[in-house]
Amino acid sequence: MNTSFEDTIVAIATPPGIGGVGIVRLSGARSGLITQSIFTLQQAVDTWQHGQMYYGQLRDPNNQIVDDGYVVYFKSPYSFTGEDVIEIQIHGSPYTLNQCVELCLAKGARLAGPGEFTQRAFIHEKIDLIQAEAVSELIHAQSEVEAMLARKRLDGKLSEHITQLRNAAISILAELDADVDFPDEELPLSRIDQRVVEMEKLQAQAEKILQTYRQNETVREGYRICFIGRPNAGKSSFFNQLLQSDRAIVTDIAGTTRDTISESIYLRGRKVTLIDTAGLRSNTDDVIEAQGMDRAMREIKQANMVCLICDVQAPIDPDLLSILQEVERDKRALIYNKMDLHASASEPHPDFAETFFVSSKTGLGVDGFFAKIAEKLDQQQLLECGGGISNDRQRELLQTVMTQILQSKQALLQQDSPEFIAFEFRQAFEALNRLVGKDDGYEDVYDHIFSTFCIGK
Repeated sequence: MNTSFEDTIVAIATPPGIGGVGIVRLSGARSGLITQSIFTLQQAVDTWQHGQMYYGQLRDPNNQIVDDGYVVYFKSPYSFTGEDVIEIQIHGSPYTLNQCVELCLAKGARLAGPGEFTQRAFIHEKIDLIQAEAVSELIHAQSEVEAMLARKRLDGKLSEHITQLRNAAISILAELDADVDFPDEELPLSRIDQRVVEMEKLQAQAEKILQTYRQNETVREGYRICFIGRPNAGKSSFFNQLLQSDRAIVTDIAGTTRDTISESIYLRGRKVTLIDTAGLRSNTDDVIEAQGMDRAMREIKQANMVCLICDVQAPIDPDLLSILQEVERDKRALIYNKMDLHASASEPHPDFAETFFVSSKTGLGVDGFFAKIAEKLDQQQLLECGGGISNDRQRELLQTVMTQILQSKQALLQQDSPEFIAFEFRQAFEALNRLVGKDDGYEDVYDHIFSTFCIGK
């Protein structure tokens, strides 16, 4: 983004569409002057007060009323961006909101780029880079837990953990740099051992935070439950029963489902992704059905839980059992279907961690299935670490930290030159800096991050 942070910017801050209220946001030194030139207060005031809401009318160049509403003033440096910020709250008509923006542009404002308000908050050190990323993540959160973790990152909880790592790294680096400055003072073995312990402690702390990546990925993508089985085993019927919707086509013709179908539900504040797959059988002349089976195999590998659905009175296909051998036992579940047609139930199978007896037709067993999934979600303890790391940028930088600490420790044990040891460890420290956005010359990366934000944020 080739932008000037000296400009006053404007954008619609509420989602596109029709609503009761819409917000146009300005940020920059001329926010107040621009607003005063297009918005007439019902009661004139000498000085606008921070956080105060003022009623008035938005007027066009001919002094005709465009709409009425409120203006809220946030004084620098106490605003989100650190600059003077004004929010104009009027009715949520797309025409009216766009008209308000046009009036601001005519008075000297510039249309904001994606994420530019948040980028200004970062530039003015109101938030760090992890918090800036959390703004977008909170906006796009789809579940209670995902929003809760993003809120923790936005509140700076993860940044506190990274700051602790940085402070510990600074102490170690200061000692390593001292070795470079005074190379004639050879370190005793006890001192080397102590530094190794300090590095290992730092490495363990970084590893704990790194472990949250996979957890947050599951929270974001959803706990994935994949349904597999022979054609016409009732996968799609059970899938529809869980959703209480005819999402998948159900017929008596084998091989109706040709592709994977996924839908999300929410349990215990968590996103759960249900995946219906093509029926698995050893031979098919249908090219499209074969591709559907290939996709089913990929979903099996990515799932948190794989449910084999079969007729309660039919033997389990040994080919399907063979496929499931690649899946950990605690991720396997057996669902005996068509209990409405059979009074008796089969015994639980030893190759499966869970067994369910259901009827896709009547809904029998659905509540028990949901209760077990909710129980599994409750058993997943969240390694919060201030919300944990949430994207590939953060993960890759923490992996760099881990790698460089390990190499520094090895160099120290080998009693390599102090310059080399300090150089290796400095790479870890710089990676921690880049995590929170304290590294100079990183502007291109910042631009890329903020360009993924929505306009008006």
